[in-house]
Amino acid sequence: MPKTYPKEDFEKVIENVSNGMALRLACEGIITRQGFLQGIEKHALVDRYARAMTNRADVIFEEILSISDDGSNDTYEDADGNVTLNYDHIQRSRLRVDSRKWMLSKMLPKKYGDKLDLTSDDKQIFAPVLVIKPPQD
Repeated sequence: MPKTYPKEDFEKVIENVSNGMALRLACEGIITRQGFLQGIEKHALVDRYARAMTNRADVIFEEILSISDDGSNDTYEDADGNVTLNYDHIQRSRLRVDSRKWMLSKMLPKKYGDKLDLTSDDKQIFAPVLVIKPPQD
């Protein structure tokens, strides 16, 4: 028989997700990930969890801006007193931004994906197709 958790545990996990945590980390020390996923319907928290996932994406977007704007460790002073670019830090920042951009494009592709649909208002567009058959001998 699966363990039952109080509704407060589910609400704490949802709050953690809404603040930007991955579900695995949000559940840590509170509830098992599997227990959370199985129990959100029982506690009628599916909609709140969906909103928390959207909020998490917005937090990740704000992290991208913070990482991109932070140039505090992009240079350092070497032993001779010369200001030198810290290529390792710059590349790590680029990786952090790129990873978050990729995640966002998968989490909310309509909002953060690379391809924007500006014509269909999220409705499927049907276009006539002309098929030309070669003449039969």
